[in-house]
Amino acid sequence: MMHRKLTSGVRLAGVVLAAALLAACGNSGSSSDVLGKTKPLSRARPVQISPQSTVLKAGPAPINFIFGQGGPVRIVDTTARKTLVQRTVNPGTIISIDTKAGILLDRDTVKAGPLAAEHQYEVWWDAGK
Repeated sequence: MMHRKLTSGVRLAGVVLAAALLAACGNSGSSSDVLGKTKPLSRARPVQISPQSTVLKAGPAPINFIFGQGGPVRIVDTTARKTLVQRTVNPGTIISIDTKAGILLDRDTVKAGPLAAEHQYEVWWDAGK
C-alpha cells in the first residue's frame, strides 16, 4: 500500500512538471514584463545572404585545380593586379596555371604562356554573377 502511494505521488509530480514545462514553452516567441506587455526575446533580424566572389585557389604557378561546382570563374594575376581570364566553366573543369603553357581550362589554352614565374595568381568563383 505504501508503494502504491509513493508511485502515484511520483506520477503526480511528473504530470505537474510536464504541465509547467508546456506552459513555459507557450511563450517561446516573446516574454512579458510586469505590466503584461510583450517584448521580443531577441532583436536578431534575418541575415540577407548575397552571393559573393570566393577565392578557390591562390599562390604561385603552377596551380592545378578541379572546379567541381562549375560556374563563372576569374583568374587574376595579383602581383600585376590584372584579370587574365574571365569565363563560365562546366562542373569538373580542370583549371591549370603554368608559367610555360599559360592558363588552360581542361585542355583548352585560354591564355598562352609564358606567365611571370615570380607572380602570384588567384582563381575566383564569381557565384553572384
